[in-house]
Amino acid sequence: SLRDGTFAAMALGDEVQGRLLAVVFTDGEETVSWLPEKDVLDTAARTGVVVYGVRVGEGGPGVLARVTAATGGRLLSAPSPDRLRPAFLDILGQFRNRYLLRYTPRGVHRKGFHRIEVRVKGRAAKVLARTGYLVSP
Repeated sequence: SLRDGTFAAMALGDEVQGRLLAVVFTDGEETVSWLPEKDVLDTAARTGVVVYGVRVGEGGPGVLARVTAATGGRLLSAPSPDRLRPAFLDILGQFRNRYLLRYTPRGVHRKGFHRIEVRVKGRAAKVLARTGYLVSP
């Protein structure tokens, strides 16, 4: 239940204050979820939870890659279960070294998804950021 489990992590996280991280471990294969992918991606566009994924084995990127990108997280791969520890430590290291930038958009009257881009000026840096925000009707 990859889609259902990812949705539940984001929904539960939205009930808590603070910087929240959800880590989803998967083989990358969707088997029995009842939620459609669109609903999970809509939730990813709205949530304050940062989702990181760890895919074990050779599964394709699928919906988890799109969710992690939408929330400002990242999808990592572990070739086998014994490589989960380094992936988990990598996620914790990245999350501890995050900066939190906020802004309040002005003049946005149109409902729907609005893309944003975050760049660092004057130095080389890797930016992991949300791909945008959603204005509800």
